Amino acid sequence: MTEPSVTCLGVGLRKDIFLRCVKVGLCVGTVLTLINHGDRLIAGGIDDIVLAKIMISYLVPFSVSQWSSIQTVLAAQ
Repeated sequence: MTEPSVTCLGVGLRKDIFLRCVKVGLCVGTVLTLINHGDRLIAGGIDDIVLAKIMISYLVPFSVSQWSSIQTVLAAQ
């Protein structure tokens, strides 16, 4: 019996990988947000542009972690 082909989407949605990427995104995103926007957060001057930048600060580490996890699993196949 042959193994089913592994897809990027299938690997990326695996519960263990997805949760690990969420944890990385939250940890690294929080650090990046505090470094890059801490002064604005303390001053309370958050507008739509700053909010979008904060969201990107969480999305980038999540995406990098997701991509590297997918590539690692696919390379091992």
